[in-house]
Amino acid sequence: MFTSLESKREAWNLWFWCKRNYKWLLGIVLTGLVLSRMHVHLGYIDKDKQETAELIDQFHQRMNMEQYDQIYIDADPMFRNSLSR
Repeated sequence: MFTSLESKREAWNLWFWCKRNYKWLLGIVLTGLVLSRMHVHLGYIDKDKQETAELIDQFHQRMNMEQYDQIYIDADPMFRNSLSR
């Protein structure tokens, strides 16, 4: 049967163990948090490839039809801000 002295000693030992290993414990907790927030959606790869191919075809059609203004309008705002018409 545990006495009050034994439970105090166990608590004290646990305290020193945690104090010695807090960096490892913190690292494990942070790693767990980061990994729990990561999601890999492999199902979207085919959809992204299809969308990219369609946008490339649209770009080539507009280039062939000399619709440069429409290409510029649909471009990303950072691209538009870096160049003038």
